[in-house]
Amino acid sequence: MKLLTKTSLYLLCFTIIAFIASGFIFYYSIRSIVYKQIDASLITEKNIIQEQIEHTDTIPDFNAAFGHLIEVRVFEHQLKHKQTIKDTLINPNEDDDIPYRNLNFTGTTKNRKGYSISISHPLSEKQDLLEDVNSLLFILLIILMLIFIIVNYWISKRLWIPFYKSLDIINRFEVSSAKPLVFTKSDIHEFNMLNQVLEKMSEKIRTDYINLKEFNENASHEVQTPLSVIRSKLELLMQYENLNPDQVNLLESVNDAITRLSKLNQGLLIISKIDNQQFTAQEEVVVENVFQKILNDYEEMIQLKKISVTVDFESSIAISMNPILAGILASNLISNSVRYNVENGFLKITKRNKTLTVSNSGSSLNIDTNLLFNRFTKGGSDHESVGLGLSIVKRIINYYGLSIDYLYSNHTHEIKIDF
Repeated sequence: MKLLTKTSLYLLCFTIIAFIASGFIFYYSIRSIVYKQIDASLITEKNIIQEQIEHTDTIPDFNAAFGHLIEVRVFEHQLKHKQTIKDTLINPNEDDDIPYRNLNFTGTTKNRKGYSISISHPLSEKQDLLEDVNSLLFILLIILMLIFIIVNYWISKRLWIPFYKSLDIINRFEVSSAKPLVFTKSDIHEFNMLNQVLEKMSEKIRTDYINLKEFNENASHEVQTPLSVIRSKLELLMQYENLNPDQVNLLESVNDAITRLSKLNQGLLIISKIDNQQFTAQEEVVVENVFQKILNDYEEMIQLKKISVTVDFESSIAISMNPILAGILASNLISNSVRYNVENGFLKITKRNKTLTVSNSGSSLNIDTNLLFNRFTKGGSDHESVGLGLSIVKRIINYYGLSIDYLYSNHTHEIKIDF
């Protein structure tokens, strides 16, 4: 959920609660004012009647005001002074009950006679007025709430424009680019602070990337050069005629170690380049052609192991990727399938829908298959392997957002790539 949407939802909930509470407060405030006016009117009428009873000791001759119900009674015994005001229901015409505001007062005259005064004021008109006010208030609050939400969303969206511009600039930033991050200056202090931090951070990342790239290239070159020299010197030594078998074995062992070290150096350099996104050039690559070319390169090894090869592509599949990485991907998969295959085994490369499957015969692995795509993990006893082939495959798969799975059943290894 977007921050702007979430903020708007929070404000909406708060606004609804605040408006409902305000509506109740306003309604009961108006109701209290109306009731105070009615109660004051009832008390005024009661005072007039009370004053006449207590001074003349007679029940006054009065005509009830329109809509008012007034009842005065006199008793032979004394009554305590008591006054109550409350809502009540009265049925004056034996019709439906009508709500009234009733004042009831009891007292005693100078001649020690008790009397009671009951005055009832109808509330129907006042309640209708309160209902109209309540309806109008509800409509007004809904309109205000909608206006508040729309205005707040519009203002918030405008305020967040610099943030989305900065986000777009960051999304288009490439660490390998020579252009540094440059943000548009905003009139919001916090966004300017964020942009300054991002500019410094991106510049440091770009500098570190360039330094790491140069280090990897220099290290690879500096390591590869002495290895080539050592290998050439070893080849010259192995051509000497006066070497005994032990010396030949020793030189061959050193040569094998140098070969493995050279492969290790090349493999780590490839992984580093993939991680640093140095393979930026892309083109439409026909996967079938790439695998067929690599199979031709491994033809001698395949014939040596007498492996039967089957290539079955339901239809050609082309993917936009770096051609060098496509070749490395196919080479490592085929090399792995041939290297760990058995005599008179098989190698099948099939494509169904958008799934490419490379399967080969072979014995079960002696490692956890979950670790198969990790660095320096070897599934067999081949001493020439440096354990980086499938790790490089996994890095290429991740680089292009593809998926890869490994299965083993019935002495068959399967690697599936979903394009």
